[in-house]
Parts: sequence; C-alpha cells; structure tokens
Amino acid sequence: MRLGLHIDYTIHWNGLPMGWTSIISAYDPPHSFVDEQVRGPYSYWHHYHGFEPHDNGTLISDRVRYSLPLGPLGRIAHTIMVRRQLLRIFEYRQKSIAELLGVTCESVDEPRIAPAR
Repeated sequence: MRLGLHIDYTIHWNGLPMGWTSIISAYDPPHSFVDEQVRGPYSYWHHYHGFEPHDNGTLISDRVRYSLPLGPLGRIAHTIMVRRQLLRIFEYRQKSIAELLGVTCESVDEPRIAPAR
C-alpha cells in the first residue's frame, strides 16, 4: 500500500464482471487511507478507511461517498438495490476480518449508506 497506488480488479454485479480501478489518494499509516474510483460502475466513489486503538483492539471505520450514473434512474437503483448490496459487502468484510484474524467483531454504529449529493 502506498500513496498513488493504482489497483485494478474485477467485481461481479449480478453475475456480470465489471472492471474497477482505484487509486490510493490519501495514505496515513497506521491511521487511515482513502481509495477513490478512477474507473468503474460509479460516477463518483470516495472511501475513507480509518483505524484507531480501542479498548479491546482496533476500531475500523469506513466512510463512503458515492454517486451513481444515470441521474434519477441511479437514485432509484440506490433505493431498490445498491444500498442493500453495499451493506452486504461491508457485513461480509466484517465477518471475513473476524475469521482471518481469529477475533470477534461487532458493529459500533449502524451503517449509514446514502449517495453523495
């Protein structure tokens, strides 16, 4: 991980492969980093990852701001599908981190997912 790193990967949305390129636009180890979409399914994607000491370990926080393409159709997609999919992705990541590290993870705050205005 480093500032300016480009990461190319493929995601699958409803079974369809989509290319995505992110850049690490901010990097402050061990406290935080930001990835931003350069190419992918969103009109705008800004994801802040924060790490801070907590009583029994590390508190991991995420702040995502994003916009979908297609104006009103994108807002409808957010309401009926995208919000739910993003929540599932973060739930999966929380479970995976717990399994990988052999720890218990718990949510401190209810996830809030809303498109950027």
